[in-house]
Amino acid sequence: MILLNPPFFNILKNLVPCLALCWLISACSTSQLPELRPYPPESTIELENRCQNIFLQENSQLVHALEVQLPGKNRSSVIGITNVYPGERILESVIMSIEGLVLFHARYSEASKEIFKSIDPFTSEQFSDGLLQDIQLIFLKPGVNLVHSGVTMDGTDICRYTNKNEVVDILLFAKGNWVINQYDRKKLIKSIQASDINAKVKSALNRYPGKLVLTHTGVFGYSLEMKLIRAELTK
Repeated sequence: MILLNPPFFNILKNLVPCLALCWLISACSTSQLPELRPYPPESTIELENRCQNIFLQENSQLVHALEVQLPGKNRSSVIGITNVYPGERILESVIMSIEGLVLFHARYSEASKEIFKSIDPFTSEQFSDGLLQDIQLIFLKPGVNLVHSGVTMDGTDICRYTNKNEVVDILLFAKGNWVINQYDRKKLIKSIQASDINAKVKSALNRYPGKLVLTHTGVFGYSLEMKLIRAELTK
């Protein structure tokens, strides 16, 4: 099994604490919240629907090839399986080695978190919390209030969700590509870029991105690249 391979195990031992640290202090970013020109209320419905439609609307399972890039380190590759239940706002995440060994398995809702399996060094609570917050940001529409929809100073359509110090911006581009930016006290902490919308993979989800890149900003920032392998509707 891959975990018996010392070089790979050493990579994991270094990877998970670094990810946990990144999640804790990622608010050190200097990128600022962009200005927004709101559209008139009568002009916002179509844009707001487009913003909401980037998120999953039905129960779905997605399989991604994941590559993590830490500052100054080699890329590490695993497989991610995510079950998403939008109506209940429930997520289930499985991380596997390339050989198929389950390294981490958890289920998350707004009311609870269950860890079914976590092999050292994936036993960190900071790691599991950070991971589940990330996949929630990717797959579920924001749980905060939509306050503005309009256009940025460079002409990009935008929907802005806010709650106290948290801001989530959804930016919509040509060809269906989009970006989600999350801010804390007006400083960028996370960004998700979606591309390859018409990827030729096995997918029952209309126009779901073939590639997602999640970036944590700040001094200890890192990136997670997600390439879609399969996507299907579930019960």
